[in-house]
This record gives sequence, C-alpha cells and structure tokens, in this order.
Amino acid sequence: MRHAIAAVCLGVLMCALPKPACAQSLTISANQLMFLLNQDPTPPQTLTITTTWQQASSDQLRVCLYMTEPMVGSPGNPTVISATSVQVNGIALGVGNGKPQCGVHGAQLISNTVVNGVGSRTDTPSVRLAGYPTTLEVDTYTGSINLVAIAY
Repeated sequence: MRHAIAAVCLGVLMCALPKPACAQSLTISANQLMFLLNQDPTPPQTLTITTTWQQASSDQLRVCLYMTEPMVGSPGNPTVISATSVQVNGIALGVGNGKPQCGVHGAQLISNTVVNGVGSRTDTPSVRLAGYPTTLEVDTYTGSINLVAIAY
C-alpha cells in the first residue's frame, strides 16, 4: 500500500508527522487565525490551506483538520475554550461523524480528491468560534488546529 502523510499544527505549536518511505512528496501549509472574543459567535475567518504533491501515480488526497487540546489562557487562568467551540464550515471540531478522517477520530474532512503527477490545490474553509464560555477572563487564549494531508 502506497501512502504519504503531511501534517502541520497551526497556532503556538508547530509539528510535522514523518513521511513513510513510500511517499514521494506531499506538503501542507496554512495561514494563522486570530479572533477577538467580543461576540458569540465570532465573525468567520478564512483559513487558506495549500497542499502540494509530487506523485508517480494517481492517488486519493484527503485534507483534514482537528484539535487535540482546548485553547488555554495564561498560567493560573482555569478557563479553557474547548475544541467543540471551533466551527469549521459550520461544524464543531471534535464532533466528527464517528469514524476517523485522515486516520484521526474527530477530524473534519476538508477535501477529498484524486491527484496525479505534480500539482497543488488550495482549500478555504470558514472558521469561527461559537459557544465558548461566557465568563472568560481577560486574557490571550491560544491553541492549535492540526492540519493533515494524506495521499493513498
């Protein structure tokens, strides 16, 4: 089975998953988002995701988003903003449909397409925060949206 995986975490944390030896080339990147929490829900923002590939044969390419940790404030601030308060295209992250997308439970599938040769694509999901705690302390809350591309 041939497959390639690329991942990046947006926000404070940056990470990458190792590519299997059978991968030729697959990369993914996106812009960072910042929300002002003065209304619920926040106005939507566009997350621009660029995926590039170099594949020797035709592969199925999936791009997904997920969160594993809530957004947190400064040390000593007990209030958190859960992943379910992050909505992508109107659907809360972490809810999913019960089956893993891109190999991750709770991930939201952003695109699913067939790729071949050398190319790139851009996806632009809408992201907003909704249903976050109404008693937020004045603080800067940070978190990471994990971005995964997988070709198989």
